[in-house]
Amino acid sequence: MAKKIKLTESQLKSLMSVINEDTYDQALTTHNREKAREIFMSTEQAKLLGKLATQWCETRVSDAECQELTELITKLRIDRM
Repeated sequence: MAKKIKLTESQLKSLMSVINEDTYDQALTTHNREKAREIFMSTEQAKLLGKLATQWCETRVSDAECQELTELITKLRIDRM
């Protein structure tokens, strides 16, 4: 059974902007781009890649790439697998 809800004018405008075709197309394009960037690998492969990255970065601690790798390894908990 459908329920009646109350919306403020600003909520309605926000909802309409989401429904707007341009916004929907942009969201769909962004989703497809992100989906294409996904990489799937096994836990063992991720673990190996994390170890290799850590070893490579031992002498390059101040490099921005190594800092990103360290943050990613921590975020994904690869070092705890």
